Amino acid sequence: MLFVYIVALSTSFLGSLISRNKCLGLFTGFLMLILASSMQVGYDTENYIKSFDTIARGTNLLVVSIADASMMYFMTVESFQDFGIQDFFLFKFLILLISSFFVLRTINKFVSNWCLLFFLYLIGVFFDDAMQLRNTISLALLVCSFYYLYSNDRGSTLKYGLIIFLASLYHVTFLAYFLFLLAKSNKVKSIKCLFFVGLILYVFTFLKGDFFFISALQSMFGGDKIQLYLENDATQYGSLYVLVFYFAEYLIVKYCDLEIQKLDVRRDGSLYDMKRFSSIILGIITIMAISLPFCVLSLSAMRLLRNITIFILFEVVLFASIPVSRKKKYLIVTSTVFTMLYFMIFSNFITGPPEDIIFSIFNGDASWMKQYF
Repeated sequence: MLFVYIVALSTSFLGSLISRNKCLGLFTGFLMLILASSMQVGYDTENYIKSFDTIARGTNLLVVSIADASMMYFMTVESFQDFGIQDFFLFKFLILLISSFFVLRTINKFVSNWCLLFFLYLIGVFFDDAMQLRNTISLALLVCSFYYLYSNDRGSTLKYGLIIFLASLYHVTFLAYFLFLLAKSNKVKSIKCLFFVGLILYVFTFLKGDFFFISALQSMFGGDKIQLYLENDATQYGSLYVLVFYFAEYLIVKYCDLEIQKLDVRRDGSLYDMKRFSSIILGIITIMAISLPFCVLSLSAMRLLRNITIFILFEVVLFASIPVSRKKKYLIVTSTVFTMLYFMIFSNFITGPPEDIIFSIFNGDASWMKQYF
């Protein structure tokens, strides 16, 4: 496992050096996809292999664990197998390749330095989504839908909705991204309301109080299941890592947006589109505060924040292109790098609650990391 992380970190540094060499950048990205497709790290890989083999034997959908939750994934696997793709890792590579193509196509529409942004996206795929193919496909569709979220063309809202609905057929959690339509229509009051509601619900859920939000979840999903979530202290305190990650992303985007909104549109008419672009991304990250209380119950809800990281990268690359001091650019880029590293460490190394990690560091105890080295 450690080898995988070293390779990914090495290629990320290489990517920063070759970000303006498109051919070399694409070659390195292609190499990363090959490495990611061959990885067998993570809890989901074995389940995906079993479901792929089970579908290949013509077993009914209802007995396939992964496909159980996604008829669309089942149909995708069947389609590839009909074309002679019988090896899971070849199937995985093709899914990553096709998904990355559509992501790259969307990135190229918005930023000039697309190579660096695409490379940063691949780092995310390398560490997380390569293990979760349904989320990989849905994330690629989410990125593609951003063009219609930004566009003012007639029918763009409908097209965005259709793409998100398609993404939800692979992973139902993507239905939450219908809320991004508030950012498209610039419903500032509604967005701020969701932000404060999300934070308030997070506090009450973290304290495990008996209030309407918990009662509503118990009535929807079953009291016993929600009670099991509430009794999981590791998840409860683990949500603090997610909270820090969210506010780090929010502050980065908020600062970038404040600087972009200061630009004088009268001097350059194209800045109007840049300001609107930035406002939509700020709206997206603000809206996602509503996902925080769910992270107290299950850290799987963290994927809702992880998925929108690419939009934060959009904002950072956009900020780097405006006429501001180098000091400010270095501040934002450095903050973004540390935020991504923080998330990588939390997702792949940290297994204990915050207080245990902090005390172990001061005591010189690194036992919580020994399983990775």
